[in-house]
Amino acid sequence: MRLHHAPQATTLAVMGKRNGAMSAGNPPEAVAQSVVVPEDFANRIAARFRLKPGETPRLVFHAGPGDAAGSFDHWLAGRHDPRIPIMAYSTQFYALVDQLGAEAHVITERHDPPQGHHPRIRFTPIPRDRTRHGLGWHAAQNRYAWQVVWHIRKLKPHAVVMGIDLPAWAFAALPRKTALILTIHNTFWPMGHGRGGIKTRIRQGLAGLGLRRFTAAICTSPECARQLSILTGRQSGLFVQMPQIPHEHLPKRRQPLHLRQLLNRWRLRADTDVQNNLFVEMPQIPLAHLPAHHQPMEARNLLFLGRIEADKGVFDLLEAFSNLAARHDDINLTIAGTGTALDALREAAAASPYAARIDIPGRLDADGVAQALQNADLLVCPTRSEFNEGLALVIVESAAAGVPSVASSVVPAHEHVPDGCAVYPADDTQALEDTLARLIEDPDAFGALVAGTAPIRTQVLDRNASWGSQLARALLYPERG
Repeated sequence: MRLHHAPQATTLAVMGKRNGAMSAGNPPEAVAQSVVVPEDFANRIAARFRLKPGETPRLVFHAGPGDAAGSFDHWLAGRHDPRIPIMAYSTQFYALVDQLGAEAHVITERHDPPQGHHPRIRFTPIPRDRTRHGLGWHAAQNRYAWQVVWHIRKLKPHAVVMGIDLPAWAFAALPRKTALILTIHNTFWPMGHGRGGIKTRIRQGLAGLGLRRFTAAICTSPECARQLSILTGRQSGLFVQMPQIPHEHLPKRRQPLHLRQLLNRWRLRADTDVQNNLFVEMPQIPLAHLPAHHQPMEARNLLFLGRIEADKGVFDLLEAFSNLAARHDDINLTIAGTGTALDALREAAAASPYAARIDIPGRLDADGVAQALQNADLLVCPTRSEFNEGLALVIVESAAAGVPSVASSVVPAHEHVPDGCAVYPADDTQALEDTLARLIEDPDAFGALVAGTAPIRTQVLDRNASWGSQLARALLYPERG
């Protein structure tokens, strides 16, 4: 299988000078710089799709359940969506359309239209019923898929960009001359686990048959790309993107504050720098700023960021924390996010004898996420095997802030931060507790994990690797056969 990674960047994105809110003390970034297109992009697209002289490329973006219209209004105002701490995919799509001079049609699930207007970008809301169960759910998804396919066939685009959460027949029903660019954010089965029973494999096989129609695919992790290759038998046209953080949302990197840790990291660097450049970007601290004592930094403030669902492992984390809190009276836990299990989690936390050390603030905006990471020592991502995790973006975000993580074995993000993330077997609450205990009780082990977050800092600022930049390359990718 050949994965298409971004070329090595020689420069980072140009930073704009607009006035605006700055969540982490950095200047706002020019939104147009979030996507880096190949040289002579417009002419190469014209040749790729055999456009007639004066013909404009036509793109359709199936945006899914997110607020693509709201992100559009922020993009028109020249800013990234401040509600989320990363660059929204829809924002990158608009930036690409603008650079290409293309016409775009955005299909959204939400009714609320954008307030602003762009002469080459239009929106079509198609409501999607996600509340039904059983046969009613399947019927609703098939009706929705037919409406989406009908609109795409009516529009006759040169390329359509869409996710994989439609019935398999929908992909085969798209116009044959239309390039299908998949954007894949979840795995098809839990990483490191089998593909399931007979019924699950039959369902996956049908999905694979429909998805073989794709021209190129942008995957949120190498694991997503590997599984797509297994399902479809395709070995080419697979692009892996790196999530990007706007400069103004980039948290200040946590600095090591103890001389012992600095000396340990220096020794690590001397051993490994020649091989893999792990510590090239490690920030340095003036000796004048170091405290006199030699106590190493410790993991005391634990943080969960994400959906509050049982399959995200929040109850496993609560149980592990309660057991650890009985032995360590100075550790604290914050579980931030929203979801269907939020009320049940708050009830369980309130019943804990350590409720005073558990904070469940609900959903956080980009500023809140940045502040939570500033206050945290260790991020925990305890996803269970019932959930097909595509990446777990929060691990990348936390590493960019210098905060290491603990993740279950079904979380692909640890491939991006191999030395800054401790992995334990999914669904094993005792293993989670043991992993946390080791990092809480062994400052040297925790310090090494902090040091392992260093390489991600430059990667989340490499706009060559963004979803939008990979989309530009995927649009140029030739059709199979």
